[in-house]
Amino acid sequence: MLSFLRQDPRRASAEMNALLGYLDEVVGAEVEKVHLLVSDTEAGKITANVLLRYLEEDQGIDTDRHVVQGFGSEDFRRALKNLTDTVRGIVKSSKNVVLNLTGGFKAEIAALSALAAESGLKAYYIHERSRKVVMLPTAEELKVRVTKWEKIGGILALLLGVPYDSILGSPIFIPITLALAAVTIWVMWTKV
Repeated sequence: MLSFLRQDPRRASAEMNALLGYLDEVVGAEVEKVHLLVSDTEAGKITANVLLRYLEEDQGIDTDRHVVQGFGSEDFRRALKNLTDTVRGIVKSSKNVVLNLTGGFKAEIAALSALAAESGLKAYYIHERSRKVVMLPTAEELKVRVTKWEKIGGILALLLGVPYDSILGSPIFIPITLALAAVTIWVMWTKV
């Protein structure tokens, strides 16, 4: 397997295709260390050994292997939790973590994609037949933007829904609501 990988690493391995593509395409991309996230299956362990040897021996990249429990027993809920916990641990102990989301099955990619977005991590993916890396959107790029008019509408709906007459004991809720609405509009207009 190692000699097959050495012949054409980008064609032999989706993970290597993505990593080497990332290094080729992203300006200033460097790798201090690769963390292989390995399923606790026999196939996962064998593949990880081959990738580890290739990265260390042929590419000179320091590599760590992290075996994620739960995939071998098909306890995927536990496996995904272990996977995200493992990545969080790596992020805490490393700088400038970039996730390669190419390997694994769809649920792994989805979990790590969400983790990347919520943690502000960079992440990339490459389709197995492609040679071009796709950088996934960052958390900032995924933010839902709300216009000032939507904010004002939400605040007014909240204000108009308050039963001021029952709170204050008299039907003076209309002037209070109008005063609060005017203040809200003025604040939103000047500060947003």
